[in-house]
Amino acid sequence: MWKKVIGYPGVGRVVIGTYDMNLRKYLTITTGLAFLVSFITFTIIASGLLRNGFTVIENDAAIKKTERVQNAFAQMNEELHGDSIDWANWDDTYQFIQDRNPAYVESNLGDQSLVDARLDMILFLDSDFREVAHTSVNRIDGLTPPVPAQVVTAMGGPARLTSLPVNGDGEVGVVSINGHPMAYSLRPIRPSKLDKDSRGWILFARYFGNEEMEILERITRQNLTLSVGGSIPSTTLKGTNADLAVQTVDHDTQRGFVQVRDIQGKSLMVLSFGIPRTITQHGEAVAKALAIGFGIIALLFAGTCVLLIEKVAVSRIYQLGHQLDSINDFEAIHEIEMSGKDEISSLANRINEMLRKLYDDGVALHESRAALRQHNESLEQTIEERTREIEHQALHDRLTGLPNRDVFLHRLALNLEKIEHTGKGAAVLFIDLDGFKLVNDTLGHDQGDLLLVKVAQELRTCVRPGDTIARFGGDEFALLLEDLTDLSEAEAVGKLVVSELVKPVQLDTQLVVAGASVGIAFARQTGLNAEDLLKNADIAMYRVKSDGKSNYMVFEESMREVVEDRLALEVDLRRALEEGQMRVAYQPLVDMSTERLIGAEALLRWEHPTRGLVPPSQFIPIAENIGLIYPLGTWVLEQACRQAAAWIAEYGYHDFSMNVNISGKQLQRADVLTMVSQVLERTGLPPKNLTLELTESVLVDHSDVVTTLVSLKALGIRLALDDFGTGYSTLSTLRNFPIDKLKIDPEFISRLNADDDSMAIVRAIIGLAGSMNMSSTGEGIETTEQSSILQRLGCHIGQGYLFNKPLSPEEFRGEFEDDQHNRAA
Repeated sequence: MWKKVIGYPGVGRVVIGTYDMNLRKYLTITTGLAFLVSFITFTIIASGLLRNGFTVIENDAAIKKTERVQNAFAQMNEELHGDSIDWANWDDTYQFIQDRNPAYVESNLGDQSLVDARLDMILFLDSDFREVAHTSVNRIDGLTPPVPAQVVTAMGGPARLTSLPVNGDGEVGVVSINGHPMAYSLRPIRPSKLDKDSRGWILFARYFGNEEMEILERITRQNLTLSVGGSIPSTTLKGTNADLAVQTVDHDTQRGFVQVRDIQGKSLMVLSFGIPRTITQHGEAVAKALAIGFGIIALLFAGTCVLLIEKVAVSRIYQLGHQLDSINDFEAIHEIEMSGKDEISSLANRINEMLRKLYDDGVALHESRAALRQHNESLEQTIEERTREIEHQALHDRLTGLPNRDVFLHRLALNLEKIEHTGKGAAVLFIDLDGFKLVNDTLGHDQGDLLLVKVAQELRTCVRPGDTIARFGGDEFALLLEDLTDLSEAEAVGKLVVSELVKPVQLDTQLVVAGASVGIAFARQTGLNAEDLLKNADIAMYRVKSDGKSNYMVFEESMREVVEDRLALEVDLRRALEEGQMRVAYQPLVDMSTERLIGAEALLRWEHPTRGLVPPSQFIPIAENIGLIYPLGTWVLEQACRQAAAWIAEYGYHDFSMNVNISGKQLQRADVLTMVSQVLERTGLPPKNLTLELTESVLVDHSDVVTTLVSLKALGIRLALDDFGTGYSTLSTLRNFPIDKLKIDPEFISRLNADDDSMAIVRAIIGLAGSMNMSSTGEGIETTEQSSILQRLGCHIGQGYLFNKPLSPEEFRGEFEDDQHNRAA
């Protein structure tokens, strides 16, 4: 291993490079391994291909030899068939089958005739395959001569043989007689001129014995083995048909098999013979010779390559290394000398350039170190200052400069820990601005940010120097009051915060009132969690919001139950519509002058699975706060419109009015007009039959919806102002909105007969409605006296339990039936 260490003037000693002087050894090993792998790979592939090729050739040759045995056996049977034709078409035989002259048998069917023809039996049969005559000899020792009935039965009997054509060639085949294979030839007996139909049959039968095996071995030049019964082995190389196969026995031998079947297709015998595997042995010898030859060539080629690389590259690289080794330092510029115009020469030139650059860089490095040291000191100081700034930003609100939630909780946790030792209490005040959203929406976010800064300044005037003020984000602030003697001190601060923040604040453009809802949580005992205490203050603040805002309230445990119950109700409400817990009830609207049915108000009901019937006053505000009011209101509107369209179609009440409540949150949606139009289109309800009811608070709090109401009115829909008389709308406000109907609040109706003021208010509302071309509706009518008073005052429409309670769609059908009955009467 070579390592070069060079000195820089004024800098020190530096390692500029290392290289391994065993390159020749690694090059030789790498080249040798490459050729060895190539040689082994080629040898394996070549040997495999050669062996596979020779195996295929050998298998084809073995199958062909097996086919020759199969063909030779078939040829012997065909020769038997050929021999029988002379007898079958001999006129004497034809005459004999008719007259059955014994002289024909005596002169032609002697034992010697059968022996000369290698026959074991000659059998004559009539047209029905009944025996006429036969002769048989004991030609093979140990085998009983065949009996005619056995032969006929083995061939399938008369039932099968009668299907053979009488003037055809008959058939040839092999059957088993006495457990031994026998070849037979069956031909129809006809005259030599073949001008007459057959009148019988002649059968030649020959056992397949040693003599036949010897003949077959001479023909095929194979040493054959006969196995009676059985079949060819299953693990064989199949031949060209199912009765021929070749099996590899071992490295040197294969074995051919020919299966012989009887006339019914059953295996009768198997002929097998050995086949030497000479072709495979020759193939292996060729593959071995090829591998040796390639190995010699590969070694020669590898040696040549190593010598060439040694001369062209390795020796010159060694020369380059020795020259580098002679360089001791960079106090002067050194150069490497290398002849030639190849890559190594180019490398030497690049090294020379590097050596010159290293010298220049070393000098520059020495000069820059002092400047770098000075810069590092300045940078460390800057980083330290920036780190402190980032830490402050991470822990403080960027807008107001107040601590954030993390700092507040940390200080609160520390304060709660020391309560045990000091015996004094601590309080958290959770503050939420009441008018911030209005400022943001109307004056813009810049003015909203300015308001937050001014609120932070005001809060600083409300607490002691040691107390903590934090901003949690948005318009939420928190105060931590430490070392308190009792709760009254925290309440005093809460009262001060409310009174200070209700004062007008001057922004850039105008005066605004922030207002604040303050929740107070007091801790005097140990064991409280900082998060829990902050949550308690938040719960108390939420209670202030629910009770009217701009006030303070101290947390009590009962508040937690209310909040938790509301959260649970919120979760249940999200599932209620999907799970079919909502239903719509319909309360009748009647004409006060005739007491006839003229419409209905759709009222949403929530059948909670465990709470029972949940009042709308409990869940509608929740739906508005969590954004469910729009899908919920759309569902109610579609249910009511669909029901009204069905009733109008069924009962013919074409002026029937379906009143449906709509909230300010729905009216503020940009797509509310599209939603209502699509519901009317889907349900088929004419717009004139739909009345949308809104409360006075919509007119006061959402004056921006006037354009939407005008557009709804343009569709043909009617608008009603619900619970009129309890809000803060003025006459000028009422004139700006396209209202068709005023609904008198039930509170006034309930006191009609006992309160002169209520009577005056109701009379004024009915008069106001008439002067503005509006109809009036009395809600909550429960007695006939109330109804009579409203009729005298000129009220147009009545609604209440006097007429009926809210009904299911099925129950409401009774209202139509009663009304139709009254009209008919």
